[in-house]
Amino acid sequence: MPASSAAAAWLIPYSDLTMMKPGLFLILGACSLLAACETGAPEDKAAPVASTAATRKPEAAPVAQRPATPEPNRQEVVLDTPFVGLLECDQIAEKYKACLETKVSGVSRTSLVHSLDATLKRWHEVQNRGGDAQTLLAECQKAKVYAQKILSPYGCQI
Repeated sequence: MPASSAAAAWLIPYSDLTMMKPGLFLILGACSLLAACETGAPEDKAAPVASTAATRKPEAAPVAQRPATPEPNRQEVVLDTPFVGLLECDQIAEKYKACLETKVSGVSRTSLVHSLDATLKRWHEVQNRGGDAQTLLAECQKAKVYAQKILSPYGCQI
């Protein structure tokens, strides 16, 4: 770079300036906003600072608050399929449903409600095909293992 242009190296040619107008205006606007934020009233550093220790009232001791035990927001789950009537299976379905009502929300909740409903339909199909209680119980145990896997991230125990 020649010595004469070194002094004016910060100048930008007009053709380059037109391409940089939006960015340049943003920078200039930000600088003007920062400059406008000053209060304009300088502090008087020679003025003595009044002590607030003598004029301040003593603070009251903080009241001990007991930890709030939040009530779970229970949103009722409505199933299309009733429980099957076998105690062990109904207990699994009831725990699954209670978990959905208290700990799962949003799209996950909707998906898991459909999953529970499909499981109940499968259990009814086993009953309708003439399956005995042992066959139905085996199906319920499989569903319990699956439910524990998918509901454990929500803090539910089946």
